[in-house]
Amino acid sequence: MKRLAGWNVATIRVFKNGEPAVAAAATDALGIAWPQSHGAWSGSDPWMIWRSPVERIVLSSSQQSLQTLLANLRPGRMDAGCAVDLAEAIAVWHLEGSALAGVMTRLADALALPAPGNATRLRWADVSVILMRLSQSEALLLADATLEPYLDDWWAYACDAL
Repeated sequence: MKRLAGWNVATIRVFKNGEPAVAAAATDALGIAWPQSHGAWSGSDPWMIWRSPVERIVLSSSQQSLQTLLANLRPGRMDAGCAVDLAEAIAVWHLEGSALAGVMTRLADALALPAPGNATRLRWADVSVILMRLSQSEALLLADATLEPYLDDWWAYACDAL
């Protein structure tokens, strides 16, 4: 479990009846599809993850790729929705290894874990996170940045228990 320094996270919120306009603005700014359903994500740095019918999470290793999105969907600019930079609040961890599936089942309900190619919000060591499963042996974890020591300790415990 390695925290990825310098990664950027933003939330895109959709207000009442605003999805077509917000989806068009986000797609135009990022060049990736608007995820339509639970578990879906699109792109490959930047990524856009479906979080709920009214929210998408954008993840990128580069602040530059999010600048247009954040400018075009700045709060108050349009009635349809907005984008807010969460880079200071949300941290990103890279999880990798052949034992990943076993470690994850020690930290989260196995039935809640997303299949490779999917993402979901779930309870991980009893805190809310977003887990984006890139493959059978690789995932990205998004969580409150202040939880780093707690998550690191639980990760070490789960790895040692295997």
